[in-house]
Parts: sequence; structure tokens; C-alpha cells
Amino acid sequence: MVKLLKGLTKLEQEKQRKLLAGELSEELDATGQESETKAAKWVMEKGRDSSKEQLNQENRILEALDSKSKYGIVDYHKSLAAFMANFAQEEQFPQEWFWHIAITDQGVVMYMVSPDKRRFYRAFKPSFVPQCDLQAIFKILDSMWTKINELEVKEQGEGFFLPDGRKYLPKTTH
Repeated sequence: MVKLLKGLTKLEQEKQRKLLAGELSEELDATGQESETKAAKWVMEKGRDSSKEQLNQENRILEALDSKSKYGIVDYHKSLAAFMANFAQEEQFPQEWFWHIAITDQGVVMYMVSPDKRRFYRAFKPSFVPQCDLQAIFKILDSMWTKINELEVKEQGEGFFLPDGRKYLPKTTH
């Protein structure tokens, strides 16, 4: 939002802030109300807007990758690594997990280090078909989330957490 307001005068900035506040208030009223039909309508509208925005972003990325694929291997690999890093940043992996994107002989590689210093690698060799390479990026990010979730479940062990944060371990019968 700050980026949107930078080039505006103070009066225009204030108008934009009030407009945004009004939209957020309306959204909050609509989604938080007791009438499920009115709330559902608003949620569906927001979902459509979000889907359109996501599709537009994906199309822009595909166009950028398509143009880079015509100029050379290095530019295309750098672009893939940059897009992968941006998507990884948006994923908001747990803070104690370290990740890094690199370009190697194997292609584009994502390194991840767990809190207990175990290392995980995922890589793909670019195909120079932007749709396929973008899907490969998404698959690698999903794979990393799968690994994070697997390790968290193993660490938690049996039982479940109570609402107050305490862990309940069932009694074992011998």
C-alpha cells in the first residue's frame, strides 16, 4: 500500500486511505455477519478476484520466461531462479528453516536446512517450456512443504494439542 501512495499528494493519499479503509470495513462486515448467503456471496467474489489476479500474475511470468528463453540459457536460468526465490519468499516457510535457490549443472536447485541442520535438496533441469518449468517450481515448493510437515509430525509424536497449548498423550495400556 505504501508503494501505491508514494507518488500522490497528501490530500490524494488521505482519500486513498479512507477508500481502502471503507473497503476493508465493508469486507469485514460482509464476511463476519450472521447471514451465510450474504457472506458467501462476498467470499465468492473475493475468490474470483484473487483467481483473476493470480492468473494475470502467472501470465506475466510466462511471458517473461518465454522472452528470456529466446535470448540464452543463462538469462533463462537466472529468471527461473529469481521467480522461484520470489515464490519461496511468498510461501513464508517457518523461520527456523533456511532455504536458498542456486543455479548449478543440475539446473535450478532449492536447498533447505532444517532446524536440526538436516539438508534437503530439490532440483529440476529447465526444459525451456515456460509452463513446464513454472509447474516444476510449484512442485518443488510443495515438496518442501511436505518435508517440513513430515518432520513436524514426527517431532510431535503421538497425542494431540489441547486448546491451551498443552500436549495430551494418551495412556498406553500394557
